[in-house]
Amino acid sequence: MATTARSLTYDDYAALPDEGAGYELIGGKLFEMPSPSQMHQELLARLFIFLRAFVGRNQLGKVYFAPFDTRLSPHDVVLPDLFFAGRDRMDAVRGNQFLGGPDLAYEILSLSTRACDLAVKMRLYAEAGVRDLWIGDIDPPEVRVLRLHDGEYVPVPAVNGVVESALLPGLRLDLSGLLSDLDEMG
Repeated sequence: MATTARSLTYDDYAALPDEGAGYELIGGKLFEMPSPSQMHQELLARLFIFLRAFVGRNQLGKVYFAPFDTRLSPHDVVLPDLFFAGRDRMDAVRGNQFLGGPDLAYEILSLSTRACDLAVKMRLYAEAGVRDLWIGDIDPPEVRVLRLHDGEYVPVPAVNGVVESALLPGLRLDLSGLLSDLDEMG
């Protein structure tokens, strides 16, 4: 739900009081982000641990998780649930913000954010050159890997439940292992 009428900038966004609520700035409008569910947090934690270990072991860059301001434009600041920035992008990390599109962004869908994540934010990520977009869903539990090709995201198919990453050579994401027992959390 939008909470402002005029077009805001990053400076307006950065001046917000820190009251525990997370916000995103999309098209100059401020959106309050709801607290994530237990299932959301568990899926995020599993992927973060897996991805951070792989990236660290191979010295590829850094993995960050929300809240971490990702400043896609002067009027667009999003909080991807998780993102990866390669070693060559470390100069884009400035304090509590990342300037521009990271190499990989991961969004977990919820009822309140699904439409925005799948339309508006997906478009913003493509425009910012985010090479991989991973979409997590909790109903039913699944993870989709999308690759940017000619300005559009195309699905990367899983083979026997495993997705391999062209962005992160050698990474093999076993979806069944990642998603096991999540549906029991309801």
